[in-house]
This record gives sequence, structure tokens and C-alpha cells, in this order.
Amino acid sequence: MSVFARNAVNGRARVAHALLGPHQNGGLAMLQWAIVFFVIALIAALMGFGGVAGMSADIGWLLAVLAVVVLAVGLLSRGFARGP
Repeated sequence: MSVFARNAVNGRARVAHALLGPHQNGGLAMLQWAIVFFVIALIAALMGFGGVAGMSADIGWLLAVLAVVVLAVGLLSRGFARGP
């Protein structure tokens, strides 16, 4: 693998780690935000705010999907960076 390709793969792995990796509080950033939006959606639904609940649930779903996609890209790029 060329140096340029190796740096590109390592760069993507660093981005994935920055978005999903452990932070100072020990959690996973995007997944924490997804959970926060799901909790907001539940509280808003219980209080009768259907529009806020739906929007918060959609944002939480989007963040959860993005977290899984970034995680998959990070894992695949690490696997390709190590080689056979």
C-alpha cells in the first residue's frame, strides 16, 4: 500500500475514533447524543408534544445510524490498514 493510501486510511480511522471513540467522560459521543434525543422524544411524547417527540426521535435515529456507519468505516479501514 502506498504512503498516501495508508495516510488516507489512517485519517479515516482517526475521524471514526474521534466521533465514536472514548472521550474524557468515558462514553461514546454520537451514541450518547442519540440516546439523549431518544430520551427527549420519550419525555416530549409523555407530555403531549407530538411534533417535538417525532423530531427528536428522528434526530436520535439519524445519529444512531450515522454512529453505526462511522463505526463500520473505522473498523474496515483499520482492517485494510493492517493488511494481510
